[in-house]
Amino acid sequence: MAFVVEMCFGKRGFLDVIDFDKEGNPYVTETIKNGEQSADWREFSCSMWHWDDTVELGRKLGWKPKGTVFEKSEGKYILSDYRPNEWYGKKLFQADDAKALAAVLEIGQQFMYEGKLEAAEKINPVLIREGVSMKELIQLNAQLTPMFLKNFIAFLKRGQFYFAYDD
Repeated sequence: MAFVVEMCFGKRGFLDVIDFDKEGNPYVTETIKNGEQSADWREFSCSMWHWDDTVELGRKLGWKPKGTVFEKSEGKYILSDYRPNEWYGKKLFQADDAKALAAVLEIGQQFMYEGKLEAAEKINPVLIREGVSMKELIQLNAQLTPMFLKNFIAFLKRGQFYFAYDD
């Protein structure tokens, strides 16, 4: 089971070459340049606990989810839930839905600053990932706080994105 939800949109500008170890687990063997990174490229990641808590907080604050769209729906508009899949079954979080969630999370962030809403006190397992920066490691393990919401809101405001569990 994967514990990290990765979100991204745009063209990254490089590809990861994947191989599998003896147990069948994928790992990156090489990263190669693949054209230029697009101006709209962005990424964000968080633990699955933060993802679930943030989606639930949005609902409690009045967000009306429209549903996500499976990327591999072969031209059909198939609505789905907000549970991440593996990357082969990634989902698209629609732009207007992302902006609506950002709007209610800004209210939640303000409530936290005013003491009207407590930051999550849950203690989740510490996530450690190979090849991440210290900033990314801190983001993955941060509690659901006003600072986490600030960063996630900034990502959401930029519009649609794909999301999935990182393997």
